[in-house]
Amino acid sequence: RPRVLLTTLPGEEHQLGLLMAQACMAVEGAQCVSLGVQTPARQISLAATAHRADIVGISFSSAMPLNAAQSALADVRRQVDPAIAVWAGGSIWQRVRKPLEGVKLLAMLEDIPASLEEWRPKNPA
Repeated sequence: RPRVLLTTLPGEEHQLGLLMAQACMAVEGAQCVSLGVQTPARQISLAATAHRADIVGISFSSAMPLNAAQSALADVRRQVDPAIAVWAGGSIWQRVRKPLEGVKLLAMLEDIPASLEEWRPKNPA
């Protein structure tokens, strides 16, 4: 644990951050399922349920406009089961002034180990 579903949203074609996050999580013992890039929110929600994901991880590049990223991420949070955590990664989140409710923002890959360490005791098997 956890089982992490990884993807990007429509309009986000950058896959490198997604692959790096997957590698970091795997090293920390997380079981990762990648949907690839540009997955619509509804499909993310269905896949999270089907794969019994504990966490949905969405990668964003700094090329995506911040307002569009926040809006799309809020849509994902509304559609994904509230019992499933939603994490958003990428340097784009360093520019956020107000955090999104129900979403953990990870601005750097270095945030992954501590985030997993924090998540595990709160979510025992």
